[in-house]
Amino acid sequence: MTQHPSGPAPTREQVLERAVGIASAVIVGLRPDHTIFEWNPAAEALYGVSRSDALGRSYLDTFIAPEQRDGVAADIRKVLGGTPTVGYQDDSLRPDGSRRTLVWNVDRVLAPDGTPWGIVAIGHDITDRLREQALFRLVFDNSADGLVVGNEHGVIDANPAALALLGLTDRSQLIGRSAAEFSPPVQPDGEPSMAKARRLGTQTKRDGWLRFEWMHRHADGREIPVDVTVRRALLGEKAISVATWHDLSRARALEAERAALGERLATARKLEAVAHLAGGIAHDFNNLLTALRGSVELARMALDDATPVAQELDLALSVADRAAALTRQLLVVGRRAAPVTPVVVDLAVVVRDALEIARRSMPPSVHFDVGLPSVPATVRGDVGQLEQVVLNLVLNARDAMPEGGVITVEVEVRDGEVLLRIMDGGIGMDEATRARIFEPFFSTKPVAHGTGLGLSVVWGIVSAAGGRIDVCTTPGAGSTFTIALPHAGDALPTAPHVGTPAPADAEGLVLLVEDEAQVRSVARRMLERAGYEVLEARHGADALEVLQRVGSRVAVVVTDVRMPELDGIALAARLAAEHPALPVVFVSGYDRTGLDGESALPEGATIVEKPFTREALLAAVREARRQGASARGGG
Repeated sequence: MTQHPSGPAPTREQVLERAVGIASAVIVGLRPDHTIFEWNPAAEALYGVSRSDALGRSYLDTFIAPEQRDGVAADIRKVLGGTPTVGYQDDSLRPDGSRRTLVWNVDRVLAPDGTPWGIVAIGHDITDRLREQALFRLVFDNSADGLVVGNEHGVIDANPAALALLGLTDRSQLIGRSAAEFSPPVQPDGEPSMAKARRLGTQTKRDGWLRFEWMHRHADGREIPVDVTVRRALLGEKAISVATWHDLSRARALEAERAALGERLATARKLEAVAHLAGGIAHDFNNLLTALRGSVELARMALDDATPVAQELDLALSVADRAAALTRQLLVVGRRAAPVTPVVVDLAVVVRDALEIARRSMPPSVHFDVGLPSVPATVRGDVGQLEQVVLNLVLNARDAMPEGGVITVEVEVRDGEVLLRIMDGGIGMDEATRARIFEPFFSTKPVAHGTGLGLSVVWGIVSAAGGRIDVCTTPGAGSTFTIALPHAGDALPTAPHVGTPAPADAEGLVLLVEDEAQVRSVARRMLERAGYEVLEARHGADALEVLQRVGSRVAVVVTDVRMPELDGIALAARLAAEHPALPVVFVSGYDRTGLDGESALPEGATIVEKPFTREALLAAVREARRQGASARGGG
């Protein structure tokens, strides 16, 4: 049985006094003149002022921030007039100058006669809570990812990143709505967006969290891929969801870029391999073709034009020349073309001249729209090769428009590059075709309508010049080929210096250095029939031994570039040191391998290309002797 305390019960005033003393809230009593008549222990702890020191002091003048005193005074007058205050917020000053933010509930105290005697205010320190809220809002508003808070009725808050992702400018555009409304009707997997949102919402409620990819739609119509993480939480006693949106647009773009780069690298490697094979075959074939054509040419020289055999040999020479043209294309594809000395040329001038040639091959239904820059579009290259690039691309554009149309040709100087764009409105290409267009022998044209080397040659020339090719094409909407070459500056070359005339005679001793016996035999006979005396060597080391025997009798050295033991370039370097006045003719199988860096041909070297004609070989020998005579004469 419960025992009740004996003695009289405490008065209401005693209970209230005790409650005021143990309350965690600040309790302050003020008279109408703002002087303090009540100051509980919580007030002592907050303000750092004892009850005895606080009583009788002006609360506003002592403990309220100066800029808020008028507002507090007005609120006190309102309360004294009979209107209680709930949730009034102000900043209280402490003796050390620091501030604490409190939220107050205030009501008046009446005298026995019913007149207002003062007010009683109960305050709670919310300083730490406000700081935490400010920190949360700082993080919330400045997150790079979108943050969205929602409940069963829709979105209740969203940060600026989420709004920006959707193309919205104000939270009110999203509050109360479902985020799934800002999506295309169907997700990439084919499921309707609203149905999928409901299914994922159910799964999130069941598991407490969920991560998935979602496609939102920006206000401008763009679709934005988003990585979404949703977690369930409690806000007070109410369930909410907190979603993080990570924009995947940049990641997807980088993935696509990496895939494109990987594809380009794989294509480049494949082209390099095929081109290397084609160039190697062409180089070996050139040696055979040189011996074959040279022998036919020497045999033809001994016959009268009217004889039937002479006519057959003329046909054989014509076919050999066509074969030589084909090998030249293969060698360009393999970037093993005969070494050329690049010069500074204005690509706009090259394009203009090439288009004059191309117009002769254009039907009346095809027209040109040409845009050339007013400033020099200078590049380093070979004029003939650059013209070939333009002609191949223009003729391809013509063939892509069987019904006619406009071929747009533009040259532009931009960001240290010279851009050549050739655009047609023709049939275009699908992706499978575009991926193979630079492969040697690949062609979309009917059989016997082309070799399939045109674009391969373009690729070889541009690559060798340090440039690149980009192709943009759509089936039925035409193609655009863009070639970018390094800009060579504004200066154009001056006219070349005219040197000493070549010696008129065809006499003297020629040292012929060639590892292929058949080519060596043909070249020897060509030179001997022209009146030269010829000594043969199988390679560079053999040639040095011959020179030791005959010394200064040699008038000119004719050497292949690629040979075993000591190649032509190394031989020329030895000759330049030991016999500086001895002219050298280089015979090139078009193989550029080993022609870079320290092994490059000497500047201004005299070169004859395989398969060479008798006249080409003799002209090269005469030119080398002319240069030698010019050097010896000081001019």
